[in-house]
Amino acid sequence: MKKKRIKEPKQNGLTMKQIQGYIKSAKGSKKLYWKGRRDSFKGSMRYQDWLLSLKNKK
Repeated sequence: MKKKRIKEPKQNGLTMKQIQGYIKSAKGSKKLYWKGRRDSFKGSMRYQDWLLSLKNKK
């Protein structure tokens, strides 16, 4: 029996790694925009649940 794999959640089609990549390349006010998106995504319950599921697999 296979375990159901939980996909990494996305925010507007972007994963957390993609958002962090945009932060690295952003300048000025765009950097603040991407940091705000990252922080709101980190605080979301679906992202927190996904992190817990990863932790529980180990």
